[in-house]
Amino acid sequence: MTSKYADPQFWIDAADRAIATFAQAAIATFGAGVTGILQVDPVQLASVGALAALSSLLSSIAFRGGSPDGGASPASPGSTPSAPPSRRGIDRFSSEC
Repeated sequence: MTSKYADPQFWIDAADRAIATFAQAAIATFGAGVTGILQVDPVQLASVGALAALSSLLSSIAFRGGSPDGGASPASPGSTPSAPPSRRGIDRFSSEC
């Protein structure tokens, strides 16, 4: 069994998620209380984006990839759930209407 960290696709996917998270955080920082493009603090924008990207990368390392027994984990593409999701909360709210 090979480690999930040895798979180049894992690192490509992790980098893709980190870049997307950086962009989302930068957009959120850009829009928070700024009225014009010249009022943006690029150091703060980069700092917030980098922290978000680092958090995304660490989450990918900690929670993504195959399970230790070699089977697919819920985060793995192509895996199917073993049981359908519970509808308990949905049924409870729909009967009250």
